[in-house]
Amino acid sequence: AVFQVDYASRQLVAVYQLHVGAINSLAIGAGVAVTGADDRHMRLWPLDFRAYLLEAEYESPVTSVRLSGGGLGIITGCEDGIMGLLDVVSRKYTTLLRSHCGAITSLTVHHERPECCTTSADGSVRIWDISSHQQLYEFDGAAGPGRVPSCAAYSPSSYQLAVGTDGGLLRVFDVATTALLQEHQQHHPRQHSGSICQLVYTHDGSYLLSCGADGTVTVYDVKQDYVPVQTLPARPASHKASSGRGSSQCACIAASTVNQLVAVSQWAAASSSSSSDAAAARVTVVLFDGRTLEKVRCIETSAQNGFTRLKFSCDGLDLWALTTQTSQPHPAVYGSTASKHLAAANSADASAKRCTCDTANGCWCSPSSVLMRFSVLDGALLQVLPAPHGPSGLVTSFDLPEVAPSSPQLLVTGGTDHLVKVWAVPDRQQLVLQQQQQQQQLLGAAELGEA
Repeated sequence: AVFQVDYASRQLVAVYQLHVGAINSLAIGAGVAVTGADDRHMRLWPLDFRAYLLEAEYESPVTSVRLSGGGLGIITGCEDGIMGLLDVVSRKYTTLLRSHCGAITSLTVHHERPECCTTSADGSVRIWDISSHQQLYEFDGAAGPGRVPSCAAYSPSSYQLAVGTDGGLLRVFDVATTALLQEHQQHHPRQHSGSICQLVYTHDGSYLLSCGADGTVTVYDVKQDYVPVQTLPARPASHKASSGRGSSQCACIAASTVNQLVAVSQWAAASSSSSSDAAAARVTVVLFDGRTLEKVRCIETSAQNGFTRLKFSCDGLDLWALTTQTSQPHPAVYGSTASKHLAAANSADASAKRCTCDTANGCWCSPSSVLMRFSVLDGALLQVLPAPHGPSGLVTSFDLPEVAPSSPQLLVTGGTDHLVKVWAVPDRQQLVLQQQQQQQQLLGAAELGEA
């Protein structure tokens, strides 16, 4: 309702019941007023509010209205993130802006088309034109708990989009027609029991891999209507998700765009003769052949926690991995030999890295992000980039954009410090020179610690 109050006497003059639902916005112009309400209607009224002059119905509640152009245009904002302009004379409606009204849970870029896909906590999946920034398609998520889209992936062989949800539901859409092609529920024995964290197609599009918060990686055969055919090992049966390591236990996958390799992070089984947390926390990266799903190589790492993201370089020769560590990082380290001396230096001056928040047992400083670069050919650790966003900033995502063959490779990182950073990636010849320099520095630090 709209209440009319006499300003001079401060008395209520009239009450106008204009909508069925609550009125969210009211705008007054020259001889007219416009209202927007929860009943999804926008109405244009004379100032006596006897009968509306114009009415428009939207797909969601109208949250804001404004008059423009001397009352000849009405701008509306809706709860679903759409802002539009209605011409009063011609009755023509123009969409000015579309946006998500919830947190964006993932973003993926098409490998050929100038478009990208975003999934959101508002339940929608949207396709955007990168050049014009206009929305091309929208897929509404199914209502109900466990159906909020959490990730998406484009098929490299057809114009299809796979979408995973926070409840383990996998849906495949035909983008051009927005038709639902496939839907796989949790009841399948190879389906995930929790949220789907990541979706990746193999290079030729024959298989789709889904990575779950339950620590499993499921393989779907695309040619057989996305039937789950295999589960890749990501965590031994003895390693339970309740061991206190948080979300880093979620498996992590990546697929190369130039060869058939697929990388899967894997928790290695603890040694039977050791019950220490360090043995149980050992993480490896397993490389599979994307055509046969046979194991090609196993890369052992010194990561303290599980990896949160894997990414192949544009030439397919390097694999980048993101993890966190609880000790304060040293400067950037290059080469697998140098990393061994880094571990010695960390052990030697560990007491200097403890803060004073726990005087009884000591406390490691707050976690920081670490990016590791491995060679795909032999599994050697080529480069370590500690704390790209500072000791208190965590890296939330990173990517290796495609560049011209003559241009240097770039690394892009985004962090909790609200910054996006672009890094120049050294080639292998530069790594050799930098490795020789830093080996001398780390050897000196290790010797000083032993003394």
